[in-house]
Amino acid sequence: MANTENSQPTRQQLYERIKASGRNAVILEEMQRLGFWKSEDGASAIPEMLIHKEADLIKELNKLLQQQRIYQNREEALKQIRKARLEQSRKKREENKNSKKAKKGSQSCKMERT
Repeated sequence: MANTENSQPTRQQLYERIKASGRNAVILEEMQRLGFWKSEDGASAIPEMLIHKEADLIKELNKLLQQQRIYQNREEALKQIRKARLEQSRKKREENKNSKKAKKGSQSCKMERT
């Protein structure tokens, strides 16, 4: 974050942080930043640890859900993969065709010289 210690984060920045790490983790970070939550207390270490663990699990769950969305529609995914392969094949075929023409052109010039 580009925010200084005392500046207020914008609404969009808060939304992005909540989306990335979870609501409770953002609340804990803000409480620590503002001085309402001291992380040195032994009693507060357990809830803090649980909140951070929850944030990590939320990140992992979001990543897995994103992968599931990609693979959910198998037919569409296969169609996209096949389309990309076909496009690569066409490009490679065109490159080979052009390189053969260039090679033939240079060989015929050599033969005319001799």
